[in-house]
Amino acid sequence: MRLTFKVKNQELTFVKKESLANKSHNILQCVFDFKGEDWEDKQIFALLFDSNRDVYQLHVENNTIIIPSDITKGNKFKLSLYGEDLTPKRITTNRVTINLRESGYTTEIKDLEDIDPDIWTQIFNAIDGKSDSDHTHVVNDISDFPILSNVATSGDYADLNNKPNIPSKTSDLVNDGDGHNIFVKNNDSRLSDNRNPKPHNHSKNDIVDFPESMPPTSHNHSKVDIVDFPAAMPPTKHTHNKVDITDFEHSHTTSDISDFPLIPSKVSDLTNDLNFIGKSNIKGLLKNDGTVDTTKYLTQHQDITGKLDKMHTNFKGKNVVVSKLTGEITFEDKPVIPTKISDLTDDSDFIEKSDTTGLVKNDGTIDTTQYISQHQDLSNYIQKNNTAGLIKNDGTIDTSTYLTEHQDISGKVNYTDIVDNLTTNDSEKPLSAKQGKALAEMIGDIQTYVNR
Repeated sequence: MRLTFKVKNQELTFVKKESLANKSHNILQCVFDFKGEDWEDKQIFALLFDSNRDVYQLHVENNTIIIPSDITKGNKFKLSLYGEDLTPKRITTNRVTINLRESGYTTEIKDLEDIDPDIWTQIFNAIDGKSDSDHTHVVNDISDFPILSNVATSGDYADLNNKPNIPSKTSDLVNDGDGHNIFVKNNDSRLSDNRNPKPHNHSKNDIVDFPESMPPTSHNHSKVDIVDFPAAMPPTKHTHNKVDITDFEHSHTTSDISDFPLIPSKVSDLTNDLNFIGKSNIKGLLKNDGTVDTTKYLTQHQDITGKLDKMHTNFKGKNVVVSKLTGEITFEDKPVIPTKISDLTDDSDFIEKSDTTGLVKNDGTIDTTQYISQHQDLSNYIQKNNTAGLIKNDGTIDTSTYLTEHQDISGKVNYTDIVDNLTTNDSEKPLSAKQGKALAEMIGDIQTYVNR
């Protein structure tokens, strides 16, 4: 029996709902009509769910499967499809339910021990009057046996009437050719006549030994042999190495270079853009205040080692003083640069060695009656300004309440102790809401199954 299904992308539809009975054996054939490119080039499998919720998988071959008898034992079964390839990609469908009516088939058949023995006697007597299923007859036992010719019983061709004349040589045949396809004898002169074939064409399929590929043999062409040879061939963009250029090595004189720059050979060739002083402009002596006395001239004997350059008489707003005797440069209001910690002002409340009394308590205050030692661990202490906020049962923080050293949080549950599975047997750990929901769904499924 053929059951037809349509598969359009991920939707599976039972096309013609037949009236089906259960307990059939290898009789239900499911045929699938696939629509959608996502099913192409994929291995397709059918998933069958029997009434006991057991799942069977069958490979769909030629878009067809045969439903096994184990699936048809109950009052219904469900069918779904999926396809996979090696990428991997998977496409699935919805489930379709096929209902089965109760059939009359059973294997619990009782022996017929209660039949009247007289009836058995009648049955055996009737059977004794019949021939065995395997038996033979002679011709004379058949009242309407037909009369056969000799060849029917002998099988000899010589006993056959109206035998045809079967030609045994070419001359027995009628030469009915059309002028082109005409038979000739093997001594016909036309067979040895060297005639050129008439012009004709063949397609590639007419040539039985046409090669798959025809690599060209080594050959040359002249320019005139190429019908579409271009008139001009501008070079495409490319590069060359120095060794590819045969006449690369050469030289030029400066006169060969049209825009060769002028290389100055004397000071007058240069532009005086920084106002350098020439020999004729040495009039003027630099005074201690940085001004120039234009009434005097600088001679080669004048000593200016004690003079201060005008541009160096001020440094960051501080006056610079140059010793006329030694040339040493000093600064007025020179700042004092600290060299040790005691030179600095303690404006950040750093703790000195003498101030190490006081341990930080749980409430953030300091116990000044005790001393802190090098071994005390402060990593778990809370700063005083961070003690506001108690952790509530839901994990949030109540910022309106302060944590004191006396509060007991030993009864609180760490969220990392919450179990998110159904396999842990620890009686002192709580179960997550997710697993509680899963248990509720399982109980609901069991209740539904029991109420069917």
